[in-house]
Amino acid sequence: MKNILLLLLLFSTGIYGQSVVHSHNDYEQKAPFYQAFSAGCQSIEADVFLQNGKLLVAHNKEDLDPKNTLEQLYLEPIISYSKKISAIGEPLYLFIDCKTEAIVTLTEIVKSVESKRQILELVKNQKLKIIISGNRPSPEHYTDYPDFILFDHQDISEAPLNIEKVGTISLPFYRYSRWNGKGRLSSYDSLRVSNAIHFAHSVGKKIRFWATPDNPTSWFTLVKMGVDFINTDKPFECNAYLKNLGSSMALYKTNSSNDVNNYPTINRKGVFIVIGDGCGLAQWSAAMISHGPLNIERIKHIGLSKTQSSDDFTTDSAAGGTAIATGKKTRNRYIGKDPDGKPLKSLMELDITSGRFKGIITTDNVAGATPASFYAHVEDRDSTYKITSAINQSDLDVIIGNADEEQKKIISKSFLCKNPDEAAPSLKREKTAILYDKIPFVTEERGNYLEKNTKLILDEISISNRDFIVMIENGHIDGAGHANKSTELMNEVLDLDHSVGILMDFIDNNPQCTLIVTADHETGGVTLPHADAKGNPEIRFQSDDHTGIPVPVFAYGAGAHLFQGIYPNTAIFSKILELLKK
Repeated sequence: MKNILLLLLLFSTGIYGQSVVHSHNDYEQKAPFYQAFSAGCQSIEADVFLQNGKLLVAHNKEDLDPKNTLEQLYLEPIISYSKKISAIGEPLYLFIDCKTEAIVTLTEIVKSVESKRQILELVKNQKLKIIISGNRPSPEHYTDYPDFILFDHQDISEAPLNIEKVGTISLPFYRYSRWNGKGRLSSYDSLRVSNAIHFAHSVGKKIRFWATPDNPTSWFTLVKMGVDFINTDKPFECNAYLKNLGSSMALYKTNSSNDVNNYPTINRKGVFIVIGDGCGLAQWSAAMISHGPLNIERIKHIGLSKTQSSDDFTTDSAAGGTAIATGKKTRNRYIGKDPDGKPLKSLMELDITSGRFKGIITTDNVAGATPASFYAHVEDRDSTYKITSAINQSDLDVIIGNADEEQKKIISKSFLCKNPDEAAPSLKREKTAILYDKIPFVTEERGNYLEKNTKLILDEISISNRDFIVMIENGHIDGAGHANKSTELMNEVLDLDHSVGILMDFIDNNPQCTLIVTADHETGGVTLPHADAKGNPEIRFQSDDHTGIPVPVFAYGAGAHLFQGIYPNTAIFSKILELLKK
């Protein structure tokens, strides 16, 4: 018996090919062949019994039905779908598992296939591979059969005989592991499974394990290990999972600078409120897994905010933003008003913040629900132009975000509107708006928008020589959650973390100031079931909307201890107010 580990030293250990779905016991589906093929399976299995000269398909002899022939359930459907099979690129595998005596059963299979010209044409053009499994003739007789017949090898103790006639290698999973698909394979079992995979690939053959656990964790694990055929009795679910697996893997794309920021000591007090719209703990975790350690991980004072609105378990950004900005719960869609429609003063409108430098940066529209919660008072978050007009009546010194042409006309009546490409800090005491036409995802070449404008507003604070209150929002985390875009989501969180690091550097030189990083709600019901070998997490969305999951609150600087614990989102306002009174 040849030593498998020795073989591993002699052959490549790279992942072989791309995994495809194998419809195990396909004949037990409601519509054999058709269901599996339409779901995207590129490998289909039929158990065959030779009875009374007919090739009948069933799992057990007692289930045989004269109507369910190999020809009727598989060969004819393959012929009818021959154009579609030819168009899919990779060949379709038809595994025929012989349940009766090998030679006589195989003789009838050969006769049946030879009578189908279209089947032979598909095989000739490498669009169909017929694999004989189950009972087979001994390997030394493989070459007695036509070219269109290949065999399934089921022993890895040594290289297959007549290897050119071997199409695949299939092995029972329980021979290598008793794993049930929950948690992870043990290191010992993982090595055993990997050795079997590497053996198959070392002799140039694709591999399938049968009797594997049949759930997403198992499918992910087998794909990650390089198994070629993912064995399943759930062809639709498995194909859907694998189809979306690529887009669910979040890849690092952000290119932010790693400059050390040495900000001057200004001897002024201030509060930064950073809102990652839709950013829950799972979103932060995805970024940590992919590209940690993050700046946020240096923060030691952490709490949890309960985000429910006054009229719903799940808040929207309007009610969520209003709760943070005013300390009062309100109805979804309401901005800066209580549930009865009465105006509420935000942190930027209180007497205690009069005379302070006040600024807003958002990746959203300047009239978006979250920034608007700090200056506007409307009962419908879609009242865009009423909200925009409120900017002119506000006490804001700087507002930065996107705006359409009509909004720019409104804002320019009271604000100096600077060109985003030419904006720079000003010694003048002018209200300033920096308005962009469009702010795309950071993965769509947004560049260093948040970094640049965070630094710009810090320069404005230094020049103003006043106490301050500033709100910075990344609204694109929420957008990525709604769109279920994994890579975009993770990179937006990483981009926000970079600005958090800039603010932490500022506070290190100005410890009398405070940074609060939180969210108005969670978006997407994000889970992180797996990560690949490079640490790229698999992000799975349970929703394309907001959820009621509590969100983290991170606090850094003066009074950071106040933000520990679990509390309603309105308490963030109260805690900031306590800081402002000191």
